[in-house]
Amino acid sequence: MTSVLDVIFTSVNVNEGQGYNPSNGRFTVSVAGLYVFTVQHCIQSAKFSDLEIVHQGKTLQRAVYQDGDDLYSCSAMQAFTMATMADEIWVKTTGECYFYEDGVRYTSFSGALIHT
Repeated sequence: MTSVLDVIFTSVNVNEGQGYNPSNGRFTVSVAGLYVFTVQHCIQSAKFSDLEIVHQGKTLQRAVYQDGDDLYSCSAMQAFTMATMADEIWVKTTGECYFYEDGVRYTSFSGALIHT
């Protein structure tokens, strides 16, 4: 991926309430409350990633990760946020990203309502 793009996770395992839109990569809040969002990203050997979890355009959490050897390394980040109905939360790149992608789901995005 090149710089400053929304990350779209096209494979969806659980989407209770249909809040996540796999066509644009955004989660839309249907119940106001406290949410937690988590991203795990694995990168190609000797490459790097630069990601953010974003809520309504504001950065909640940012991770810059670089792999210096011949392994596929992974990193995770987590953010909590108070969200109101129709708010959007998504993941975006803030620089070049070299994700390791395959059917094993090394790279993922998840969110859950914790409290209303």
